[in-house]
Amino acid sequence: MKQIIKLKILIFKVLSIVYIISSLKMFCQSDTILFLTGQKIYTNEVVVDEEEGIVKFKNKRGKEKVVPIDAIYSITNKNGSSKVFFEPRVIGKIPFNKDQMYDFIKGEMFSEKMHKTTVPFTTGLLVGSSSIFFSMYFLGTPFYSPILPSTVIFITGILPINEKKIKKIVPEVNYQNDYFILGYKEMATDKNIKASIKGSLIGFVLGLAGSIVAYNACR
Repeated sequence: MKQIIKLKILIFKVLSIVYIISSLKMFCQSDTILFLTGQKIYTNEVVVDEEEGIVKFKNKRGKEKVVPIDAIYSITNKNGSSKVFFEPRVIGKIPFNKDQMYDFIKGEMFSEKMHKTTVPFTTGLLVGSSSIFFSMYFLGTPFYSPILPSTVIFITGILPINEKKIKKIVPEVNYQNDYFILGYKEMATDKNIKASIKGSLIGFVLGLAGSIVAYNACR
């Protein structure tokens, strides 16, 4: 029995190693598209049409995607050589050169990994689940129940990101970089809004289900 267990463990380890090696091989043989949003796409097929101002590539499912070249910072091919397509320009009244935009993107990517959205999600969940009861109790109709979650989502989008939390998370060398912090805040705000929307929707559905159960129980 012990030998069978050991054999299964060995087979699992071998399969895991094969999977890791094949994944690394695929990664090394892919072109990398770096977007201004901080997103990275790995693809084996990418075509740049600078005259049309578009980039064509195939996603993981093999479907062709077309994006404007202005949305891309750089493309690194499988040989390791990279070409930057971003041209210095003003975005939202803020001037960016190539290095500043790269710092901004690094801030976005760091925020994507490190910024937590527990508070906006939980707040959205609580408000969403209770909104229908508040609407029924104070206004006598569930028609106005989406107002509270919508307000919370709006407030989440305009609230500034906590500077003290940023300083605890971000390395000092990057904290002194205004463009890195700007990218961090941009991504953090986007994540907060999405988490608030998700929490509000889940909460609203739970609240609606709860109100239906309560209504049927009182009949």
